[in-house]
Amino acid sequence: SQTSKIMLWEDLESCKPLCDLYTFTAPRLFMMGDSIMTDWDNDILYAQPRYPQGGWGTSFKTKFISAFTVYNEAVSGFTAEYSYTNVWSSNNYYKNRIPGKEPVRDEVKAGDYVIISFIHNDFSIANKNSDAEYINTYKSYLKSFIDDCRAIGAHPILIVPPNRGETYNFHVNETVGDFSAVIPALAQEENVPYVDVHQWTMDET
Repeated sequence: SQTSKIMLWEDLESCKPLCDLYTFTAPRLFMMGDSIMTDWDNDILYAQPRYPQGGWGTSFKTKFISAFTVYNEAVSGFTAEYSYTNVWSSNNYYKNRIPGKEPVRDEVKAGDYVIISFIHNDFSIANKNSDAEYINTYKSYLKSFIDDCRAIGAHPILIVPPNRGETYNFHVNETVGDFSAVIPALAQEENVPYVDVHQWTMDET
């Protein structure tokens, strides 16, 4: 984790300190999501061949260099269920790629922040399989992330991902149907902060 030091001075001429040197550890932020969030240069499964195309998590990290230590654990093509079972609660995805890497849940500590942002792959599976009940699976795994964070003492944050639209025109097409309402409702039920980036990209002109 990132360690920073702060010294408060009475004035620059005398250089007399107002207090002793204070050392603090920057809070950590973990990001769980799919290709829309992932670091495309590191995503071996799908995105790396398409680099420098990238997810929003890549640029997001640069905004918090001094404030947070950020770990982008998003993987292209993953649903909330697959991320929970293969990256968050086990190391199935990483065991042959990064030997010794622990499941993300084992790395998260009390006081850390966890951004959870899935929707497009979940909706695609439900739509492809004509499975009207998969929306409940999607919600249950989002809740599992929340429950685990709270058990650890970490702070979960839900984000409804951007709308994909068609050919990158975010305003053309609503792509996730009823799934767009799941995170706002769950956030209210669980008293968890959330950001509806999906609706913002639909409305923004």
